Amino acid sequence: MPSPGISFGDLMVFIAVVVIVAIFLLAVRAFIKRVETHAEPQDRQPEQSREAESRAAESRQFTSSQSASR
Repeated sequence: MPSPGISFGDLMVFIAVVVIVAIFLLAVRAFIKRVETHAEPQDRQPEQSREAESRAAESRQFTSSQSASR
């Protein structure tokens, strides 16, 4: 009759699987962070430059509407 409980070998296999899965998840997390931070400067502009661009576009529209009415 098999002994009740878990054997030492089974426990070691379980711990090894948990460690391998944890290392894999950490590697995936590091890869995702690296991709996000690498792609972030290309996609996002600082808030100040966006505000400056919107102000410049508004002034161009205002100037062009004034010159059209003359």
